[in-house]
Amino acid sequence: MTKGLPKFNKPPVVETVLGVQFQPLAGFRNAHLGAFWKTLDANWPHVSDASLLGHDRELFSDDRWVPGGPILQLTQTPTSRLWIRNQNKDRMIQVQRDRLCYNWLANKGKNQYPSYAEVRQEFDKAWDSFLRFIEQENLGPVQPDQWEVTYVNHIPRGKLWQAPEDIPRLLEGLLAQKKCGVWGTFESAGGASTFVIADNRGRLHIEFQHTRPETEEQIVLKLTARGPIDDRTDTDAGLNLGHETIVKAFADITAEYAHGSEFWDRTDDR
Repeated sequence: MTKGLPKFNKPPVVETVLGVQFQPLAGFRNAHLGAFWKTLDANWPHVSDASLLGHDRELFSDDRWVPGGPILQLTQTPTSRLWIRNQNKDRMIQVQRDRLCYNWLANKGKNQYPSYAEVRQEFDKAWDSFLRFIEQENLGPVQPDQWEVTYVNHIPRGKLWQAPEDIPRLLEGLLAQKKCGVWGTFESAGGASTFVIADNRGRLHIEFQHTRPETEEQIVLKLTARGPIDDRTDTDAGLNLGHETIVKAFADITAEYAHGSEFWDRTDDR
């Protein structure tokens, strides 16, 4: 999965998400969310409700720019998503009537990102458990239509960047150098970009924001790759493609000096 890819031993990753979206299950109700949770082992004790995510798909024609019409919300339709966290609260399963996601979460700096291979193995286990549950409850068939991979990075103010005017240098693949004259001083940046993955196999979304929370000023860099599950790309191939695309993009858009052993420690052959 990772052969030939950029390798960072100390990446600034704070969260990853692997997910599969599928056609809404007609017989799925809110009660099934709790029933699925009960099928998991004792390592998943924490549950909470979250808002339902929309059923969005990446399209690759002019139709993708046409907004959709209103959707009639029936009372029988499940209205929530369930967050299921493990004992350490560094893993989370998200489930709703048309989606299952698996998150790795940084736990206040106490745990390092394990690797895509490890998180992927854990996702596969959760996905298999969900498919068994759907089969046992006669709610299927499950028809996947989109894969999704997300990496969230936090880059705090410090040695890598000390002032806002350093941000274009750090994210040189996204931002041109901002040259300010006597008219002003560069203060902040944020934005979003999208890139079509080769042969319309998916789309990469890159979002970044310079934030100033109470605890720590930082750059939040989020990369999401997602694409259709069809005759060309199945779930397995899609997730691998998403991971590969994100890792390569992260290496390309960030500055070489940040890849040194003092910071993110890139060790692959370049």
